[in-house]
Amino acid sequence: MKKTLALVAVFVAATFSVFAQVSFSNVSVNENDDVLFAVTQSVPGTADYSSLLKMHLGKKGAEGNYELLTCFPEKLEMIKNGGVLQIRNRYGSAWYSVAERKLSWVTTSAELPVEYSRLSPQNVSPDGMYSCFVRQSKNGMGQLVLLSLQTQEQVIVAESVDFNFESVSASWSKDSAFLLYEKNGELFFINPSSAFSKVQLSESFRKIGSGKISSAKWTEEKSLLYIDGDIVYRILQNELYTRGLYASLAGVGKIVGRLPHSFDPAKDSFWTNYDGTQIVVVSQNNLVSYYSLASQNYDFVKSNGLYSLTGERGAILGCEIFWNSKKEPLLWVDMLLYEDGKRSSRLYALDSSLKVLFDVKDSVSPVASPDGSMLAFTAGESIYVFDINTASVAGRLKGEPVVSFAWGSSSTLYVGGMATVRSWNIRNNTSSVLFLSSVKSAWWSGSLIYASESYDEGYFSYSSLSRTWVKVGDKAPLVKLSDKNSRYRVFVGAAQNRQFENAVFVRSLSGSVVTYPLFVQTDVPVQEKKRVALVFDAVDRSDGLPLVLSALSEFKVPATFFINGEFIRRYPSETNQIVASGYECASGFFSTMDLTDSVFVIDEDFVQRGLARNEDEFYATTQRELALLWHSPFYRINSSILSAGEGAGYRYVDALGSELSLPEIIEKVVPFAYDGMVIPINVGWDTQKITLLISSLLDSGCTIVDVRDFLD
Repeated sequence: MKKTLALVAVFVAATFSVFAQVSFSNVSVNENDDVLFAVTQSVPGTADYSSLLKMHLGKKGAEGNYELLTCFPEKLEMIKNGGVLQIRNRYGSAWYSVAERKLSWVTTSAELPVEYSRLSPQNVSPDGMYSCFVRQSKNGMGQLVLLSLQTQEQVIVAESVDFNFESVSASWSKDSAFLLYEKNGELFFINPSSAFSKVQLSESFRKIGSGKISSAKWTEEKSLLYIDGDIVYRILQNELYTRGLYASLAGVGKIVGRLPHSFDPAKDSFWTNYDGTQIVVVSQNNLVSYYSLASQNYDFVKSNGLYSLTGERGAILGCEIFWNSKKEPLLWVDMLLYEDGKRSSRLYALDSSLKVLFDVKDSVSPVASPDGSMLAFTAGESIYVFDINTASVAGRLKGEPVVSFAWGSSSTLYVGGMATVRSWNIRNNTSSVLFLSSVKSAWWSGSLIYASESYDEGYFSYSSLSRTWVKVGDKAPLVKLSDKNSRYRVFVGAAQNRQFENAVFVRSLSGSVVTYPLFVQTDVPVQEKKRVALVFDAVDRSDGLPLVLSALSEFKVPATFFINGEFIRRYPSETNQIVASGYECASGFFSTMDLTDSVFVIDEDFVQRGLARNEDEFYATTQRELALLWHSPFYRINSSILSAGEGAGYRYVDALGSELSLPEIIEKVVPFAYDGMVIPINVGWDTQKITLLISSLLDSGCTIVDVRDFLD
């Protein structure tokens, strides 16, 4: 029986604010010449939040660097065997010691982080002693770096590996003894401790075989399952070096099954249970195959079930498999709903059919507990824990929207919210605030700092010793919001730097009168950002549309979709999904023919009838009107076709590079972007790099605007 949880997410209409300036507020100074202030910034692709900072004033300028009093959990990771919670955000990295209950900043930026930046993913080993990440060296590529979290020493594992903002193409063994990584379409392994030694076995002797990181999965019993084509291999961890050295003699590994189809690592994924006796393969995000591995070499795997996701209510974004104690798989599916373009997720049991356990909207990707018994996921202003073995909700922590979370143990969850970071003991359902993520207001009481946050009626006091916050009750302590003391006055004024909405200034009140900006960078003029527009062509395929819509929603950037009649006829649900997502829809003509082809005689009447037909088909499908913008198929145009479109009341949108793939755009177009550039992207392409494209444009100093900005 389907369970509908009361998981109501706050509906937010599509808004397209691409880059907001940094602003200062809540400025006050105490008698010790310490100034308190909040910094607010909206960065595309991340949550909007305000950070509370403190600085000490001097005669000619602020003394020393700023001190961060809040710590926003853009990313959370458990490290050092669960003893330390790592918090990462645009300001740097901080560590919270679980035993000492202290927060310390490991790295911070010297200046306020004004330029666009997006945190790269880190893949922390299960024991929390190592982390690997890709250091972006150029758009789309980077260096795979292994970091010792004990010593902070780094070593480059591989050059020129794929870079993206979703994940690292590497996988840790369950005991942290090995790291599997992908490079140029091949899989390699490395032992983390030996990676830091002076003598390292050549990479050619640490090769598993061809494929991507999706081609292999570690088991709990110290082995690796690897699929090459239709053959499934098992490689014991203690045989990795032997097979690497003597691959031509020893072979890849022991064959434990043959699939009834070839596995495509670029489009398919698979998961295994703890002992590697069962696997689930998801092909192209729409076909789920559940198998038991063969008992004899070269035997075909046994099929336990075949399920199609094509009947879902939305376009599939991705899948994840979790296993219960009975070795039964549960399938988590993320999708974009056709009805409103919003993100939704479902959890299924793979029974005689796909059995829906529950639905949830706008969830952060689920994470299993260390022992695999619990599943944590978010919804609205709550985080839930689902018991995989009993298929029931085991706990709920509510109060504020959740940004990120990390398991400390199988009974403890660290929850990073918009206002606080909390520790939640699931067994006794108790939670405590460790520190504040952001504040609604803050003030001095003598030399002490008090604050309130947006999701709690209580008040908190800052501990400078532990750099954490303690709740002090529901009644506000003495409030002293003062803009001056006997030596200085602080005030907010206009900034010379266009990246700042305002600036904090300090004026001396004794001796020679001096006025200076609290941050010098606010007084340094900068050039205007280059404006670029993204247009998406929906022609005759919809393969990449879910990732495109998801990325646009995440970054809240404007976009125009040019929809061809062939797309409307083939994909009416997807056409309505684009409309429901709130994006402008324009005409890509009614057919995919090249209007400049000499085989055809194209006159004004043909062009205008083609535009009218596309309008009619779009309206019949969506009950909406197309915008009076258009471009011809393949952007091929001449003066007579252009004139015909103008005669029909349409304005033409031109773009260069429509034949380029996303990786080619990132490498060849982004570095040379200019003001007024229109970048076309086909939603039938592989759009895995769409997030990287948007990030690369913002990182290169561009701002993404509506294409109408260039027409008007």
